[in-house]
Amino acid sequence: MNEEVSFKGRVTGTVLIVFSGALLYLDKIFLLLGINSSINYGFSSFYNFVWVLMQSLAPIFIILVGIYLKPYKFSYLVPLYCYLIQVIWSFNPQYADDFLLTIKYSSGLIVLIIGIIMVLKKFITLFNIKKNRDEEFIQDAKEVLDILKSKILNNNS
Repeated sequence: MNEEVSFKGRVTGTVLIVFSGALLYLDKIFLLLGINSSINYGFSSFYNFVWVLMQSLAPIFIILVGIYLKPYKFSYLVPLYCYLIQVIWSFNPQYADDFLLTIKYSSGLIVLIIGIIMVLKKFITLFNIKKNRDEEFIQDAKEVLDILKSKILNNNS
């Protein structure tokens, strides 16, 4: 897991993460290209089947690529944006057709999520600084106790 990944590997991982966002729209791409099938595995249409399948496979794809190819972090913004658009559709499908509202909503949520991540990273950094100070204090206290102990033992001898 801690293996170094080459520059080409990271770039490939970055492209694949961006591609994983596009997987969520494979049903729309099939519809535009006229690709259809009678195989729908119980769904109301082939396109619904493809949409649900991609909703399930894309996160797995993101995790595997993220673990092994170490893509650049900014690439996660694309699937995040695409999934946030899916959230709009989940709560109110009629808004999913309003392109400008969708862009504003998804972009706003991404900014909010990035803000939350930055605040969490700051808290973690502050916690680690406090932890390091506590460990340094404990180490200094042990050294002082060792010095005092040796002086007491030397004075008693």
